[in-house]
Amino acid sequence: MSCKVTLLARGGMNFAMEKFHASAKEGDRVDGANYAFVVDHLPSGKRVVYDLGIHSNSEVYTPMSRGQFPLFTPKSPAEPIDKVIYDFDRKPVDYVIFSHSHWYVIHNAG
Repeated sequence: MSCKVTLLARGGMNFAMEKFHASAKEGDRVDGANYAFVVDHLPSGKRVVYDLGIHSNSEVYTPMSRGQFPLFTPKSPAEPIDKVIYDFDRKPVDYVIFSHSHWYVIHNAG
């Protein structure tokens, strides 16, 4: 095995379905999970975090992003991702890779 992958549950969102599906009725909503992954490359000892998930504090998002909340209501995780990763095994992160640039994935990685 050259990599070890760990799944981190990172909250989720509640979606207004009428914006996504033609047969949805007004008021129909569905929950969606959001994840991040810790990937440890064992031969090199490098650690990658793939996506950051929903932030635990919705105030970090821009006003424009927060304006989307009626359509995509975030369900924040209890702990910030840096604390989750640190508490996991206290190894530093070498790289953060974003799968895409949607507002709920891109937030302050510092």
